[in-house]
Amino acid sequence: PNSHDPTSPGEEPSFSSSLSHPDFSLGSFASGISTPHRSNLNVTAGYLRPPRLSGRAGSSSTLVPGSASQLGKASVTGKDVEEYAGLLHDDEVTAEEAAMGDSIGPGSVLDTPGPKPKGVRTRSGTVTAAAAPSKVSKLTLRDQEKHIDNLKKENFSIKLRVHFLEDQLARMAPDQMDAALKQNINLKIEVQQRGMEIKKLKKLVLSLEHELERVQRGAAASAGASEREKELEQRLEEKERELRDLRRRKAEREDGDDALREAEARNAELEDELDNVKGLLEDNMDEIDRLKNIVQQRGSDKAEELENENYELREKLRAQDDLVSQLQDDRDDLQDALTELQLRLEELESRRHAESIERSHSRAALLDEQEAHEELEDEVNQLRDRVAALMIELQGKEDEVEQGRRELDELMEEHKRVVDVVENEWRGEVEEARGQADELKDVLAERDGECEKLRMHVADLEHETDELHLKFEGALEQLEGELEERTREVEERECERAVEGERKEAERAAG
Repeated sequence: PNSHDPTSPGEEPSFSSSLSHPDFSLGSFASGISTPHRSNLNVTAGYLRPPRLSGRAGSSSTLVPGSASQLGKASVTGKDVEEYAGLLHDDEVTAEEAAMGDSIGPGSVLDTPGPKPKGVRTRSGTVTAAAAPSKVSKLTLRDQEKHIDNLKKENFSIKLRVHFLEDQLARMAPDQMDAALKQNINLKIEVQQRGMEIKKLKKLVLSLEHELERVQRGAAASAGASEREKELEQRLEEKERELRDLRRRKAEREDGDDALREAEARNAELEDELDNVKGLLEDNMDEIDRLKNIVQQRGSDKAEELENENYELREKLRAQDDLVSQLQDDRDDLQDALTELQLRLEELESRRHAESIERSHSRAALLDEQEAHEELEDEVNQLRDRVAALMIELQGKEDEVEQGRRELDELMEEHKRVVDVVENEWRGEVEEARGQADELKDVLAERDGECEKLRMHVADLEHETDELHLKFEGALEQLEGELEERTREVEERECERAVEGERKEAERAAG
């Protein structure tokens, strides 16, 4: 399948397959190379207009190369992607056809028209199809424009992939890790793009190797040409070593990406655990508030009930005190009356004693005196009975007042005991809840520390990834410069061979 095809919106992108490099050894390019026609793209003033891609409003969407933010504003359907992928597939050709000198389409940069070459044996002993000797000239303006069109089409496919990957990340990744994940994916896609550029450069190296083989066939004509070819072979070996070094660095970078993904997974796990701990802490704080409300409500209700009972008992005690005061007043009145009666009785006794002397004076007066004395004694006895009854009643009231005071004291003690129990229960529950909250805060601080360590580790991995990316860019630029230099050397060699051929032709014509 074409590695340039954009993924459909319903498909999940796979980095393990898109980032794997094929074997970059020379002569191992048997895979197809996509060279789309220029007519399929509309290139105007440096802008790339993909075929049949519509925006949200139904108008065509113009994309500026290098700007991936505009992809989020266009509605790319699966049908459009399939049609665009079909255009890419229609222009595919094989490396064997390119090596045999066939035309690989109007978008090809390596066109070498000429008759079919004959098979030659290379240094490794294998028979390869060598192109007919032809003069390798510099790329024309049209070929360069076609090459730019191909690169823009590949850039568009990569932008599509970035668009779909950003949509996938928006649904899967946490908010705090979204930037890191996007940067990681962009770096991986850039590595894939550099890999495709290396494949194209390897294709160019393969063509240059064929040219070198043609140069080797004419090595017998000049001893200096053999030394030049050996130098070119050494440079080819050096470039192969550089390519192997690049593959090794890429493998190391993939290992760093695995560590980064592991750190991100651990960070996400710690974030979830941190959220759980925060939830437990909030639940405990809510439980503490609920217990406080319950204790306060219970204490206020119990206190109000005890206050009401205390008020009722105080009212009863006040009424009993009033009754005791009234009984004491009645007792004092009766005591005064009894005292008065006793005085009257003593007066009567004295009168009786005084009148006993005069008994003989009148029998009738004596009888009247006895009757009066008996009446007074009866009245005194009644008063004594009344005083005794009042004393008994007073003693009962005093006992009731004492009982009421004892009950009031007991209620006050009960009220104090209940208040102490409620305060102790509330204090114990609150202390326990505070202890749990402190433990959860400690766990939360520990999780925050682990998250901070993981963030620092992720930052270090990103820094290492950036350094590897810069090294890769530098090596790629150096490789491109070497390839350009080698191309110029091959062109110079071809010019020398052409001059030598013309000289030989002139000598034969002169002979």
